[in-house]
Amino acid sequence: MRSLVIEDEPQIGAYLGRLLGQFKGIVDIVGSLSDAQQALGNFKYDLAIVDRMLPDGDALDVVAALSQLPERPAIIMLTAKDAKEDVIDWAEQRGRRLSGQAL
Repeated sequence: MRSLVIEDEPQIGAYLGRLLGQFKGIVDIVGSLSDAQQALGNFKYDLAIVDRMLPDGDALDVVAALSQLPERPAIIMLTAKDAKEDVIDWAEQRGRRLSGQAL
């Protein structure tokens, strides 16, 4: 099993990496959207744990790209956004991106 952790907080990324490492798989940890896109271009992942807000943008684009893969990985999204409006906004944006509509 190969996992991708996209997390800009080094301590959280390392912790998630240690937890996933207990399953004897390979864990790649990146801290930005650009690094995530590079990793996705190089490897097939079974699991992606994604922090929504990263220094170089919103990770919804990466989630949409992962969802379009023929062998898409399981995706877990981490976020500090907890307002009802943020959840609705995420769901609406995700739906539009997956259907190809412009935002």
